[in-house]
Amino acid sequence: MDRRNVIWLSQVVLHNFQSDQGLWAVLISVPFDDIKAIPIVALETPDMTQIILEDDAREKNGELYRIGTSISTNINPSYTGSWETKNDGSRTWKLRVKVMGAEALSFLFSKFELFGQSKLEIRNTDGYIVHKPMTQEDVLSHKMQNAALCFGDDLILVLSEPANTQPSDILIDRVIYNY
Repeated sequence: MDRRNVIWLSQVVLHNFQSDQGLWAVLISVPFDDIKAIPIVALETPDMTQIILEDDAREKNGELYRIGTSISTNINPSYTGSWETKNDGSRTWKLRVKVMGAEALSFLFSKFELFGQSKLEIRNTDGYIVHKPMTQEDVLSHKMQNAALCFGDDLILVLSEPANTQPSDILIDRVIYNY
């Protein structure tokens, strides 16, 4: 078993313990029929030569080990990605986020409000969930949130909102390039 499969399997086990939705929610792939039609935000890969130099200096100075570096973003479903409204009035937003070479991406939300039965999923391009689905139950009093260590460098955010539900208010202001 290669390293990525071991990492993915460990994440599956972790999510199984963290999620009341059970293991099936993580293991079932829902392939994207329209993957080429999903808008892409391609973020610049950080300069790993510089990061390695910084990490060496951090180690010499006794600073904490880091596993990622922040990339500023401004991802909001109101103006990034694409929405589809179904006949029943429900809506689905999709956006692909790519940062070539990352082991994982972490998404930092400076605004995170989901209403009713709305759900945010983060999937890889094969359709597998790479983070526990987020719902209204994940909204914190300060209205910020994170989705950490979503393994892969090409991920798809899927926000599903049932008909007659207040629109979600999310803003991803940073993506962490985990290496």
